Amino acid sequence: MKARLLFCLLTAFTLCANAQGAWNLRDSITGPGRYGAASFSVGNYGYVVAGYHTTALLNDCWQYDPVTDTWSQQANFPGGMRWNCNGFSIGSFGYVSCGFSSVQNYTMFNDLWRYDPSTNSWLQRASLPASGRWMAAAFATGGKGYLGTGSSGTAYLQDFWEYDPSNNTWTQKQNFPYPITLASSFDLNLKGYVLCGNDTTTVGISPSQNEIWEYDPALDSWTQKSNLPGSNRAGASTFTIGSLGYVTLGRGTGYPVDSWSYDPSTDTWSPVASFPSMGRWMTASFSIGNAGYITTGRRQTKIVTQETWKFGIDINGFETAGQDQSAMTAFMSGGQFFITNFPGTNIEPVVVKLYDAQGKLVSASGTVVLSAGMNTIDIGQPAMGIYFCVIENSSGPVCRAIRICVTSH
Repeated sequence: MKARLLFCLLTAFTLCANAQGAWNLRDSITGPGRYGAASFSVGNYGYVVAGYHTTALLNDCWQYDPVTDTWSQQANFPGGMRWNCNGFSIGSFGYVSCGFSSVQNYTMFNDLWRYDPSTNSWLQRASLPASGRWMAAAFATGGKGYLGTGSSGTAYLQDFWEYDPSNNTWTQKQNFPYPITLASSFDLNLKGYVLCGNDTTTVGISPSQNEIWEYDPALDSWTQKSNLPGSNRAGASTFTIGSLGYVTLGRGTGYPVDSWSYDPSTDTWSPVASFPSMGRWMTASFSIGNAGYITTGRRQTKIVTQETWKFGIDINGFETAGQDQSAMTAFMSGGQFFITNFPGTNIEPVVVKLYDAQGKLVSASGTVVLSAGMNTIDIGQPAMGIYFCVIENSSGPVCRAIRICVTSH
């Protein structure tokens, strides 16, 4: 059976520094600095909604365009000013739920709002049929949203809920293993991950911790995975790139800046480039394409920030080089790697290389000559997963790197 490889053009970005990825400072959010905002991404844009700015709550909504590296204000969030609310996206819509407002009768919200980027409009959906809360965890996978834990103001919570947008209903699922606040989350491979946060089962001040739990919607079950080897933290920043989850920043005994990638296929953690600026927590974060973004947050100096940072994977700086390869197609069969419609204009020797999602060279062909027709290259049989393909000659890359998803064998 052929192993199909799906190709998509990588967005150009500032060259990375090493195989552990690199951080680059981008355009600051145009609106006020804040922390505890909701965030999500839809298509090729990221969104930041509401939050707390030093002495004032917010209800504004901002869109980030990574291509132009600019922020633009969108329709205000109609649910009212709040912070420590949650955001997630399902299909072509973003969602914001829960949070706390000290200017609306000290309300703990349980409402849910849907944002449609195509019309720049908000629509209220079914409220969570449980206690209003803040400092909860949320993610979306398999076309459904998941939200739970947090604090109601009078109790710490561990209940967990599933939202189905097809019928606008909530269903209670298996509780998280213990009450927790300010946990972080991401989703990969139709499973959700909840990690770090303040463990509220301990007497006294709730300590931050480093556990990660995997939620399987198909089994409605939680499984503890390998602990984050870095610093304990709450209010951490998370995003995904390819088949890996990433976590950085937060607040524990201090404000850690170490950064880590998590591979669910092996249940292992690997260190990546540390955040290069001052520590902060309760940032907004989202993923767009092959990069993760972190913006706003409260610095360890107790000052809120408007900064936006981008984390990208190093493929030896090849992302911005060479010609467009949008017409190229490929597949694997019998240990052979096939490329068609190579865009090069010169018939000269090249080498085809595959890198994994962390920038590690997985395999390389011998010297080959590519034509505009069908080309057969011996590059081995990579396991199912996400790779980056680079074609180079003696002078360097001859076309932009391309992202490859090996989906079957």
